[in-house]
Amino acid sequence: MSSSNTILALDIGASKLTLAEFSVRKGQSAPELVRYAVEPRPASDGAESLSALAPVLASLKAKLGVKSAPLTILLPGQSVFPRFQKLPPGSADMADKLVQEEAAQNLPFGLDQIVWDYQQLGENLEGELEVLILATKKETATEASALASAADLPLAGIQAGPLALSNAVYRSIEGLDGCTLVLDIGAKTTDLLFLEGNKVFMRTIPVAGGTITNEIARNMNASVEDAEAYKIESGYVALGGTYGNPDDEQADHVSKIIRNVVTRLHSEVMRSINFYRSQQGGSAPARILLTGGSSALRYLDVFFREKLGVEVVLFNPFEASLAAAPQFADRPDAWGVLSPLSGAALDSAGLARLRLNLVPPEIVEEQRLTRRIPFFIGAAVCLVLSVVCWLLSASQRAAFCTESASLARTRVNTLRKYGTEIEIVQKMVNEAKAEQDFFASAAYARGSFAKLFDAIRSAMFDGSWLTNFRYEPPAVSDIPDNAPVSDSEGAAAPSYGTVTLTLKGFKGDLERVTKTGSSPDLKRPAFSFPAEAMFSWTAPIKRSGWSKSR
Repeated sequence: MSSSNTILALDIGASKLTLAEFSVRKGQSAPELVRYAVEPRPASDGAESLSALAPVLASLKAKLGVKSAPLTILLPGQSVFPRFQKLPPGSADMADKLVQEEAAQNLPFGLDQIVWDYQQLGENLEGELEVLILATKKETATEASALASAADLPLAGIQAGPLALSNAVYRSIEGLDGCTLVLDIGAKTTDLLFLEGNKVFMRTIPVAGGTITNEIARNMNASVEDAEAYKIESGYVALGGTYGNPDDEQADHVSKIIRNVVTRLHSEVMRSINFYRSQQGGSAPARILLTGGSSALRYLDVFFREKLGVEVVLFNPFEASLAAAPQFADRPDAWGVLSPLSGAALDSAGLARLRLNLVPPEIVEEQRLTRRIPFFIGAAVCLVLSVVCWLLSASQRAAFCTESASLARTRVNTLRKYGTEIEIVQKMVNEAKAEQDFFASAAYARGSFAKLFDAIRSAMFDGSWLTNFRYEPPAVSDIPDNAPVSDSEGAAAPSYGTVTLTLKGFKGDLERVTKTGSSPDLKRPAFSFPAEAMFSWTAPIKRSGWSKSR
């Protein structure tokens, strides 16, 4: 953010348009007037839309040399509808709903035909919540938006000129007690502002500078242009009484016409004061501030001071509301023109007391979306960058995976070669193991016959001899594949198969004895020997695939 911001404010008057440029710097207590320009409003466009004023605004932009800056538009008092309402005590939480009901009942148009806003002013002595409601026709607000758009200026706000003026006045009367009455005398209307504590009351009356011009033209049979020239060159408010008359008859005539109109204005002011005191619970004005294009009329302050018996001065916005170069501060004729604009600058700078905005809701939503466009663009850019980063990352991962797969294939091929070599070695190991088993069986079998003969000898009877020996091996399916050949100590493995012995002896009762090792009829214990040694020559050979000749 830069150290200063430019603020534009446009005051749409009945006879002229004023565009002012302000600068707001950090640490600065008030906006600073940079320059301003005034253009007359075409007389024929009084009933035309505000958007038709685009050429005038373009001319003002060219005079100021401004390309683009936020613009606040001030609507004249007759274009807005202020309403002051009092809500029951303790209703602050329900203010939105209650104010909407009050607006629907008290505004001259339906809520669908207007743009409105409200602000809570505070509680009065009775505890009631005082609320200011401000509205304008939706058509007027839309035209004002179109005017800013036609000038290629971003719309910052649409405000009521009288309330913008009240913001400027609030800063100058801060700390003063009593009621302050502001008379903003324009071309077609005069806006009355009553400012007292939290109270704000506004009223517009149709007596103003244009009324004076028209009366001069009518009474002197002059054109409106000539009458305006008479008013500016020699016009003043005739004081009457002990005051002497001027030597210039024309000036004397004009001054008396002006006094008649100002007297009518005084009557309207008195009626407004009485209404404010009786209906709004206000007090009589303690001071009067004059502003507006017609406020510089000579002796106008003296007239109201004598009539109302209070202090009457021209309002100088540069005393408290604005900072400006000396050429502006010392020009009372510019004070009335710049007073409402200074209030708009205060609002744009966030220093205003009353902040009511009449920008149509659809324009507000459009501005909100427009402000979010950079965020949408940023989000889209971030999304695109994310996709690009993801694609780059995926590409890098794919390249890494491809490289890893290539290395893995190379490693697998290397390991496969080693696997083939391992298989060959494992086959050689298995063959050596089978050969080892064969020779171990052969070695065991070599000693098994001695054990067999010992077992036969122990099974024979005394005085008997062996005449027949028959071995019946078991079926191969009856022998488990993991049948041990011998234990770790070289002992015989369990017996398999059947051995039949035929014995002969000298005793008559044992002429022929047949003994079966598994027979339970023999009185001698059955003998056991490693019978599988008889077939261990063939079984291992068949399992290992070797031939007998080996």
